[in-house]
Amino acid sequence: MTPSNSHFSGGPDPPRCIERSYGATTPPSLAIVQTIAVMEDVDPMDAREFGLRLYDHVDPEALDRLLEDPDGSASVSLDLSVENRSRYAVQLHENGRLVVRKSG
Repeated sequence: MTPSNSHFSGGPDPPRCIERSYGATTPPSLAIVQTIAVMEDVDPMDAREFGLRLYDHVDPEALDRLLEDPDGSASVSLDLSVENRSRYAVQLHENGRLVVRKSG
């Protein structure tokens, strides 16, 4: 269930840090949800059920529009929580790179 184009550190437990790419086939908002689902060891289709509602933190469509310009220079940092169980530091870079670190 690891996202494509990803690199993570860790052992048999779910990873605490994942780096992956996003782009035309996987927009940033979807890449965030997929990556955190892997880190929570749940199916991304069950994201709402495990407590991740990205729209509680940011407008997903606006985020995707902000980062869709291939010549843009935007980068975004977010702190997300999954129902007060886990916290995540999310960094999206203009070059299509996403880094998600579990911080709690």
